[in-house]
Amino acid sequence: MKSKKAQCFSLLEIMVSLAILVLVSALLGVKVTSLISEHKFNNSVQALLDDVKQLQILSVSYGTDCAVKLYKWKGAFYYVCTSEASISRGPLFSPHILKGVNALSLNGKKSDSLKFTLFSTGRVEPAISLGLHREEIDSPASLWIDTRKQSLITLSHKLPSRLATSVTPQMPQTKNLVVDK
Repeated sequence: MKSKKAQCFSLLEIMVSLAILVLVSALLGVKVTSLISEHKFNNSVQALLDDVKQLQILSVSYGTDCAVKLYKWKGAFYYVCTSEASISRGPLFSPHILKGVNALSLNGKKSDSLKFTLFSTGRVEPAISLGLHREEIDSPASLWIDTRKQSLITLSHKLPSRLATSVTPQMPQTKNLVVDK
């Protein structure tokens, strides 16, 4: 009878397989890191939008004006909501960090701080397009909060287009009727 001899892997085969494993894990690590930073960015912008909408509802409900201030402090962007009424307590009114936001733009121009007011009528002043950017202002990795529409705050992945000029309704013209006497 012939005995079967077990074959072992050579050192070269083991080294090649380890090199392939390291290369694949490095590529996956870079991708996972970028996905995590994108997720943090999207979540913090969505939290800002949710807080602004909640603040708008509170300002209309309580009949008071509220404000949102965005600012840069120690290299990071923050926002804080304020109100003159007794509703200014709780987690909504504490400072929040905008994770992953590296630049702000106001109507397409770079800015380090911004304050806008939510009036008791639901109106937002100033009416702006607020860009929150993961990288530079011109990068596609940006989200835009648009407050230019009356009482409607929206989020988009591209710079909102200019609003169409509003058309004032005209009264229909009536023809002078001549009545025979």
